[in-house]
Amino acid sequence: MMPVNISKLAEHFVYKSKYIDIAQDMLREFIRFHRVQLSSDLRQALDIVKSYLHDFSIESKIYHISSSTIREFFNAFGWELEDARLELLGPDISTSFTSDDTKLLAVVHSPSGISSGEITLMKKDQDLSGKIVLITEDHRVNYLKAIEKGASGAIFARKTADTSAYPYFGLFISKDLLETKGIPAVTIPWSYAERIIKAIKRGEKISAII
Repeated sequence: MMPVNISKLAEHFVYKSKYIDIAQDMLREFIRFHRVQLSSDLRQALDIVKSYLHDFSIESKIYHISSSTIREFFNAFGWELEDARLELLGPDISTSFTSDDTKLLAVVHSPSGISSGEITLMKKDQDLSGKIVLITEDHRVNYLKAIEKGASGAIFARKTADTSAYPYFGLFISKDLLETKGIPAVTIPWSYAERIIKAIKRGEKISAII
């Protein structure tokens, strides 16, 4: 299955203002799914796009490429999300998120497992043993550093125009490393990440369960 340029497709629908609602509806449905290669979510996302094109009498076709061919050219492996959950606990923060709300809660390729601990920010030469680290930049590199420093889990965040949106992240590191040393990783909207950062800098303790 080949990836689709969803931005170009959205531009097509908003060419005239009367299509803006349609474009927003399509994007809202599309981003509910992980679109990682070799996953069933990719096919579901493409089916949604195809149905919208069909409604506008635009012919489309989904091409299938064998998994062996994909692996020959890319370091890709299948990944399917079963369930994800994140709980935040602190003086002014007490909330939970689940993959029922959005599948983007889980970082693509995150290994399974349950982790709990105090949230800390990524710092140089820091012992992260038993901690859950909040990563806001250089996510893949800092995820690997967090593993080396003994972190038990990771929370990814990125500043976006829509601070309530869940950013899309993927680890894209070797399957062997993920299975032997990987730690659970989830993502949160920037609005929550900002609250956590401010609370930690005030000296407050924020804990999480992944």
